Amino acid sequence: MNNYVIPFFKTADNENLSEITAARFAKHIKDYSALSESYKRKILIIFKTALKEILKGSPKFSAILGTVILPKVGNKEVQAFSINEQRLIENAAYRSNDKRALGIILTFYTGIRLGELCALKWSDIDYEAGIMSVTKTVTRVNRFQPGGYGGILLLGTPKSQSSIRKIPLPEFLVDMYKKCVPFCMNENCYLISGTTVPEDPRAYQTLYKKVLANAGVNDRKFHAIRHTFATRAMELGVDIKTLSEILGHSSVSTTLNIYAHSLMEQKKVAMSRFNELHITHMASTLIAVSIPVIES
Repeated sequence: MNNYVIPFFKTADNENLSEITAARFAKHIKDYSALSESYKRKILIIFKTALKEILKGSPKFSAILGTVILPKVGNKEVQAFSINEQRLIENAAYRSNDKRALGIILTFYTGIRLGELCALKWSDIDYEAGIMSVTKTVTRVNRFQPGGYGGILLLGTPKSQSSIRKIPLPEFLVDMYKKCVPFCMNENCYLISGTTVPEDPRAYQTLYKKVLANAGVNDRKFHAIRHTFATRAMELGVDIKTLSEILGHSSVSTTLNIYAHSLMEQKKVAMSRFNELHITHMASTLIAVSIPVIES
């Protein structure tokens, strides 16, 4: 915000926020050759998040937001933790004196995003049905406040309608959080912070890095846990449509595009079973035949 958005809107021709200036800023960022495509996308995502807050209730809300089109970024190789790394991280989270670390385990078995994790309330878990409702997300944005610019937490809806979802929980997760309920003041408390104020995603990332260090696992983005969940799900044979719905993707094609490499590995495993079938049931019954050689 400080490096790109604010300086742009301080210039003479762009002082007023409108469809024209919003579109002009988006083009300015897209044409900025010194920035990577992923960083351009990140800047525009932050810009759109800020616009949603600034324009809340405005009749121009949809018109202005519609001018900011996010650039597409090519898929990078998905980074996931190995089974052994996951085991080490889970053990470190269980041993942590900070109960917030249990959220890492929850993410390993649900694949929710960091912002969604920080926005979960105790009331979002139905202990009888064993179902968790994901309806909110927490984002951190910089905005002007008395005394200057500073970061604030915004509680809003997830990135798409499909991200609002219900996720069945493994039984051990329900039992794990049942034991934590006495430590919470009431059901309106947030699951991670344990208070009526949501957890700051940045603060939780700091805790996550400490857990990785204690586990002796190399640092990776928190989103790698989400990728790990998806990878384990495919290894366990979860069908792609079910996985897509649990992850809250806008379409099955999104899931297919992100996890194309992992899916190819699963295809190789599946096809290797035909090799086992042939060796076990077919090879022993083969009858040697002589193949005539055709001379040229």
